[in-house]
Amino acid sequence: MKHILMIAAEYPPCLSAGVQRTFHFAENLYKLGWQPVILSAHPRIYARLDDQTQVSPAIQPHVYRAFAADASRHFAIQGKYLDCLEDPDKFASWYHMGWRKGLKLIRTYSPEVIWSTFPVSTAHRIALKLKQKTGSKWVADFRDPLHSHCDDNYKNITPLAKRIDRETAEQADALVFATEQMKMLYQRAYSHLDPAKFVVIENGYDENVFDKLERTEPKDDVFTLLYSGGLYPHGRDPVPLFKAIAELVKQGELQQDKFRLHFRGSGDGSAYHDLLEELGISSMVHFLPSVSYKESIQEMKNADGLLVLQGKTFNNQIPGKVYEYIATGNPILGIVGQGGATEGLLKRMDNNACVTEEENVASIRRGVINMFTKSPNTAKDFSSFSRSRAANKLQVLLGL
Repeated sequence: MKHILMIAAEYPPCLSAGVQRTFHFAENLYKLGWQPVILSAHPRIYARLDDQTQVSPAIQPHVYRAFAADASRHFAIQGKYLDCLEDPDKFASWYHMGWRKGLKLIRTYSPEVIWSTFPVSTAHRIALKLKQKTGSKWVADFRDPLHSHCDDNYKNITPLAKRIDRETAEQADALVFATEQMKMLYQRAYSHLDPAKFVVIENGYDENVFDKLERTEPKDDVFTLLYSGGLYPHGRDPVPLFKAIAELVKQGELQQDKFRLHFRGSGDGSAYHDLLEELGISSMVHFLPSVSYKESIQEMKNADGLLVLQGKTFNNQIPGKVYEYIATGNPILGIVGQGGATEGLLKRMDNNACVTEEENVASIRRGVINMFTKSPNTAKDFSSFSRSRAANKLQVLLGL
């Protein structure tokens, strides 16, 4: 059996959207004849744990962890810590024992290829060190590149993180991106490199879960719109939606007791409390705590509509959860940046997605009303977005 060393800071039992890409690649590669060997970080760095996502028995004995700490939590004294402790990221301490552990694993398993994944720069830094020491083939996955050369955020990234980004692009044997837009962005940034080195493997959904997923709650006369994930002032801002809902209520197009907006894993909503009170819609909006991955998937299926917030700040990216939204067959309301990757994906969903303009309250208002006319799509074949198909693409690439 061929071996692959997979380097990822986030891996079960971590509760994070970032876990799913690595986890499903590993599970599906095993089915394709590979033995994944996982090099991850000590679970102390995980802010939240998921006890329901189970690594298969064939992979669990091959999960190894190296010392790591979260600088913001474990090295802080009265909330303060040295900046150097989170350079290139807050898990920087993982590097020192990580590459040493990785070197032992290479000597033990002789993997055909190393695979490392973002958005933790230290994962690529470990792989870079191992590449330099062993000459192993290396595939670098830029799942969610935070310093993506595309906006003002990049100039706030440390010189070390920028150097890791550049050296990864130059020294890895292949570079994998989750969207065509991100691939093109990196091709422009590193135009001196062979274009064939840049490959797109999209995120997807786990067909083992979704192919047998059924609604478990009876549909009632209250329409539930669900958003799953984090919120940000720029790029994932719910305020225009709040204003649109308030206007619909005022105009009599929306009844307060017939519509609810749920935010799952988005914080406690305290930042929006005063605004929701002012708009008179606080009874319609609920902020709910995080749940396990499996519970979140079931909640998506039970919802009447699913909300995507992906503004122009993230135009080159597509949230992994969007593929899971699509697999439920439920109507989707997309509040997105024009011309972005997420807009392009949702427009491929025929009549099952209502795509609106970011910050355009009138457009969002129309999208909400249009969403009420949609019904769950149970007939369309979504298999082109499956995780197993993505793993097939990765297996071909691993042959290099």
